[in-house]
Amino acid sequence: MVTSFHRTAWNGAATAPATALEKHMQEMLTRWGFTTVWDLGSDPNNSLALRRRVEAGEVPGPQILLAGDIFPKNGHPSICSEMQLPKPPRLTKPRKWLTMT
Repeated sequence: MVTSFHRTAWNGAATAPATALEKHMQEMLTRWGFTTVWDLGSDPNNSLALRRRVEAGEVPGPQILLAGDIFPKNGHPSICSEMQLPKPPRLTKPRKWLTMT
C-alpha cells in the first residue's frame, strides 16, 4: 500500500502517546492486514519517528518504507519538469464570435 502520514494524527510521532498512535494505525492500516506500506511525501520527522517506534515494538504497525518527498516546495513532481504543453494557434484576425457588435 502507498500512504502518507501527513494527517495531524501523526504530528509529534516521536513523543505522542503510543496508545494514540496505535489507534490511528489500527484505523488506517493494521485492521486491513497491511504488513508493509510506502510513505510518499510526509514530514520525515513524523514518518521516521513513527517507523522507529514501530520497529522498536512500541506501536504495533506495518513496516514503513519512505520514498522521500518527490514534490518540490510549491511545485510539481520533478518527473513533470520536462513536460511542455502545445502552444495554442495564433489568430491572425478576430473570429466572428469574438467581435463585439
